[in-house]
Amino acid sequence: MNTPKISVIVPVYNMKDSLRRALDSLVNQSYRDFEVIIIDDGSKDCSGKICDEYAAKYSNFSVCHKPNGGLSSARNKGMELARGEWITFCDSDDYALPCWLENYDLENAEDVQLIQQGAKCDKPQFIRNGEPALLCGFDYTGKPLDYLFMLDNAQMIGYTWMKAYKADVIKENGLLFNPKIRYKEDEIFLLQYLASISLVKSLNKQGYFYFVPDWKSKYRIPIIDKEIFIVKHSDAFLKFAIAHGFVIEMRKYSDSLIDELMTCFAHRPKVKHFNRIKNLLNISYEASALFKPLKWVIRNDKTTVVSYPALLVHSILRSILKK
Repeated sequence: MNTPKISVIVPVYNMKDSLRRALDSLVNQSYRDFEVIIIDDGSKDCSGKICDEYAAKYSNFSVCHKPNGGLSSARNKGMELARGEWITFCDSDDYALPCWLENYDLENAEDVQLIQQGAKCDKPQFIRNGEPALLCGFDYTGKPLDYLFMLDNAQMIGYTWMKAYKADVIKENGLLFNPKIRYKEDEIFLLQYLASISLVKSLNKQGYFYFVPDWKSKYRIPIIDKEIFIVKHSDAFLKFAIAHGFVIEMRKYSDSLIDELMTCFAHRPKVKHFNRIKNLLNISYEASALFKPLKWVIRNDKTTVVSYPALLVHSILRSILKK
């Protein structure tokens, strides 16, 4: 059996209404040297049968049925089964334009370790002159550091379907999506991946249509999950920072993490991961005399009585210490 150039992983869970649209878009790709690995993550509707139908009809499609374990678990299983030199992802509620895989220009990407392209989107604020605007489409070839800052400015750090990853980088570094995280897990994966490579390429092309979900109804994230995300995300970012030599930027990043952590604290004061993040990031302004009262509050408050005032104090202290 020939090794495909790229493996497309499609996680599926109860997506009968949009699954055919997604799979048909892969059938119609202009680029032909690819395989599609469908991971049926324990669907309870007829999605599993639809997956079987496509796997039986198209020789480059295969399906794996597994017990439900969540999106990260499904992606990990797909990466385990992938045979391609490159790996990318297609969500079963979106679809790919016929040029999607061809846009990556994989035949001319010998030294590149990650390739990105833009996408179209159905969100009203992204419509320009009646047409979907380009999301995160820009030309860039260079180091992961500048690339990450560009993604951060566009607020598009995650989004696996915009990127093609080298399979050997994933396997040699043991990279996986964390099944315990249900909140921005793709951002953590990307940071871990970027810490392991040296050359990124971004293309001002669009080959994917992203249907933005109703975040409030689709993602009900407990505060504890957000705390776990902050810890894992900061771990990954620190390794990325060290790998690419810009530890000085950790101050700005630590500020944003503490802001997010304090928001969690305001809703649930017993933030058990606070000391972990504090030690990890070595936050310089925490050592100041002004910060000590807030530090005491965080460690000792067992109620919500002072949590919101503490959040206000935090904002004031940070403004003073930044001057």
